[in-house]
Amino acid sequence: MKDVLPAEVLRQPKAGFAAPVDYWLANDLREMVDDLLSETNIRDRGLFRPEVVRRFVDEHRRGAEDCSMQIWQFLTLENWMRIFLDAGAEQRAEEFTPSHEALTA
Repeated sequence: MKDVLPAEVLRQPKAGFAAPVDYWLANDLREMVDDLLSETNIRDRGLFRPEVVRRFVDEHRRGAEDCSMQIWQFLTLENWMRIFLDAGAEQRAEEFTPSHEALTA
């Protein structure tokens, strides 16, 4: 790429890429947060205290604390458990796995 990019770009150290999790939680995933991290779902799962999870969400939404990574981890864990641990795991995994036809299209 030395013929295409300026030298100062090529000499820069490697930089990570952060996903816009904060934006997703406030907008596109807001309903998912309220659904998957509802008091009932958290209590039924039995891993965390619902009031603590709710506090993370509320403080984040108020702007009092940046809890985006904690909320993201709760969402990721809950989705993983639904797909791979809960009843019907095989069916849910199929829903999230592209078919051979979709991959070769």
